[in-house]
Amino acid sequence: MENYQNNWNKCLSLVKESLNSERAYRVWFVPIRFIKYDPDKNEILLGVPSEYVCECVEQFYLRLFGSALRQSFGAGINLFWSIEGNDKGKKEEAQPADIQQSVDGDGRKKMYIHIPDARQRLEAELRKHLGENMRWLPAYDDIARWLADNKGRGLLCVGTPGLGKSLICRTVLPAIIGGKWSVCSAVEMTANEGKVSRVDTLMKECRVVVDGLGTETVKTNYYGQQRRPFFDLCDAAEQNGNLLLITTNLSTTPIPKRNPQSALYPDSILNRYGNDVISRLRATTMVVEFTGEDMRH
Repeated sequence: MENYQNNWNKCLSLVKESLNSERAYRVWFVPIRFIKYDPDKNEILLGVPSEYVCECVEQFYLRLFGSALRQSFGAGINLFWSIEGNDKGKKEEAQPADIQQSVDGDGRKKMYIHIPDARQRLEAELRKHLGENMRWLPAYDDIARWLADNKGRGLLCVGTPGLGKSLICRTVLPAIIGGKWSVCSAVEMTANEGKVSRVDTLMKECRVVVDGLGTETVKTNYYGQQRRPFFDLCDAAEQNGNLLLITTNLSTTPIPKRNPQSALYPDSILNRYGNDVISRLRATTMVVEFTGEDMRH
């Protein structure tokens, strides 16, 4: 079996030459450990002591690092991370990663989730919050499959109120997946934070929960500039590989008048946001439909 350690050493040398900063090299690249390279899939797996390291490398040095990887291992290489320690840098025995961040051949990031025993972990977390009132909904099967293999996509939870969509996206899934999450209501997404809009802050985050899509205004004005906050968020997710968890009472398909669905859904995503948002949601999320009676009564 060929030893690809030399390829990795070449990659580090190229990074060091391009950086022109010994300190940056020591801080961000020396801690990275080469684990393996699969030539058949053209995939490289690297170990880092904390998620913070890989996030910073991809945020500030992605173009430089990607170029070095391609020169060392070939074009179209896909990068995966294994988080081997905690945020304080304490190294532990390497475990199979639940979350892997990959850079595809176009240089776009995607976040892949592979949760072992996804159904059991989802049920256990739901019982923690609902206790004896917990009952398994058909939608939970779809969510368990998504946790086992999200195929690089986020989640769009659609359905009428009172079926646990908010609990799933705000609390349960972030607890299972882990990491830092930015959680907000759709109305908060349109707010201002001083001279910076809330959505501009969210666009920079890797993991975002938007609860109650459709309750906010579609177009807003920020200091004379007209914006579509949700479109901007979806566009950033497609470009940067941000993971979105979204809940909504809107339908994913147009609702003609006098359609029986019109009694369930107040409007459709297409009618409210347009084709460009639908296109981005299809590229970045998987749809799970919640059905049944309101469990809050």
